[in-house]
Order: sequence, then structure tokens, then C-alpha cells
Amino acid sequence: MLSQHPILALQICRSSIVNAVHPIILEEKVPTLFGATAWSISELKNPWYFRMRVNDKDTAAIIAKFIVEDLKKTKIASLHDADVFGQGGDEETKKYLKSKYGITPITTQKYTSGTKDFTAQLLAIKESGAEVVYCWGTNSEDNAIILRQFKQLGLQMDLIGSAAYCSSVTLDIAGTHANGIYSVYDFAFEDDRPELQHWVKAYRTKYQEDPDFWALYTYDGTKLIADAAKRAGIVKKDGNKFYIMPLQEAREALAKALRETKGYKGAAGTYSADEYQNMIRQLAVVRIEESKPRLVKLVNLEEDTN
Repeated sequence: MLSQHPILALQICRSSIVNAVHPIILEEKVPTLFGATAWSISELKNPWYFRMRVNDKDTAAIIAKFIVEDLKKTKIASLHDADVFGQGGDEETKKYLKSKYGITPITTQKYTSGTKDFTAQLLAIKESGAEVVYCWGTNSEDNAIILRQFKQLGLQMDLIGSAAYCSSVTLDIAGTHANGIYSVYDFAFEDDRPELQHWVKAYRTKYQEDPDFWALYTYDGTKLIADAAKRAGIVKKDGNKFYIMPLQEAREALAKALRETKGYKGAAGTYSADEYQNMIRQLAVVRIEESKPRLVKLVNLEEDTN
């Protein structure tokens, strides 16, 4: 990709890959928008990275608060993928539970992506006496198997999962086994903001199906790039001719404009760059009913995680 000398990059990949290519992006100085959510990416402090989804540290706080303050549960279990995303999300949730409520999960179970049988982990959770389990995982097949076996093994507790537990792929595979679970998701169809409703309507009209968060952040990312490019003035006009800034000058101008983003209204919410260049702090808590996500509450993390 970089051999083509792009002005910017929009990555559609997981946290482990964003971490892995960090040295290359840092060396090449390419403004890069991405949707991976692991907090470890923020700790890299790469000045060319711009995150288009809520980071896992913030998501973990919402999961913890929802469990304790909304579900009123204190006997908590955790289940997570052993990858960068799952491990990081679990750690951040534990940190928030401990610092805010003095609670430590009574059991933690992990697995490797691609596992086909979660009986051992789920039975350990069942036998622990937990009232609720939170789950961090991105692989839809893993999530769907977990949800099927969760019901088959008779676990009678609440489950709240990371965003992929609510993705269209997970719900298609899991079917009715997903009903009754909660997820912290990027958006909710019931959110009546015009920016979101316009996008949802257009997506359904073109593709004849409901969108998910992958489509949402790439849409907002593309629109935000256009907005930043306009503010940066990277395209110039001389008479009837248009020309673009020299490559590195354009990259630096675009990155500066992205860092200065404040109050940009996208479909997912309002985008404003923070000190780590995380661009958004809005989420929805949803509950799966009849294989569809239904809004429980909208959360603005600027207000609700302090």
C-alpha cells in the first residue's frame, strides 16, 4: 500500500495488526484512520494514528458500570479471547471494577480464537456462582458458539459482550441463542439523530440489509477525511486548474486538521480528537430481542465515565 505513496490510510483490521504496523506508519508519517479498539494502541502515542471507534478503556468502564449500577450484580465472571483485544479489554474492565467498586471477578476464563468447544470455560463460570459474565471477543464464530453453548449448558445469568457479540454476522450464526444478551455497541437503530437515520436509510436502500459497525466507522471515516482535507486546504485552485500539495506537506496538513477536529457530527455521534487522537466517545448499550439489537441506553462517555 505505502509503495503507492498515499496521502492517508483507512485501515479495516484488528488491534493486533494496527499494533504490528505502528513502526511503519510512524516512519512513513501517513495519517491513518482505523477502527481497532485496544487501549494499547493509544499507549503507542503514534501521532499519525486516529481512532474512529470508542477505545476499550472507555468501553470497559461502560460494561463495568452497567453491570454494577444497572443490572445490580456484584458476583462477576469474565470470558475473553487471549488475543490483544480480548486480553486488553478484560484487563481494563477489571481495573475499573476494582478502582470504582472494589470488585474483583470471581473467575476469569480465556480461550484461543477458533476454539470449537467452550464447555470447560462455561462450566467453570456456571460453577463459580457468578450472577453475570462479561465477554470480550471479535471472532463472530467464536461468539456464536459461546452463545449456543451458554444456553445449552443452562447458564442462568446475564451476559454482556463486546461489540462483536452484536454484529450482524454473530447474530446470523447464533440465531435465537443470542436473545436476551446485552452488548456495548457503536450505535442503536432507535437513536433518532438525523445523521444516523439518514445513513441507515441510505444503507438499507442500497444493500437491502441492516448495517453494522464496520460499515458505520468506514462511512464516518471517509466523511471526516473529506472534512479534514477541506479544512487543511490540501487541494488548491489556480484559475481553472486544481493541484494538490506536495505529498508530505499534504500528509502533515491533513494530520493537523484531524487533530484539531472538534464537534464534527457523524452518523455514529460527535467526533472530537482527544490527547490520544481517539475521535469519538459515544456508545449504545443494547439487548438482543428476536435476534435484533434493541436500545437499552445511549451513553456519552464524556459525561458518564468521570
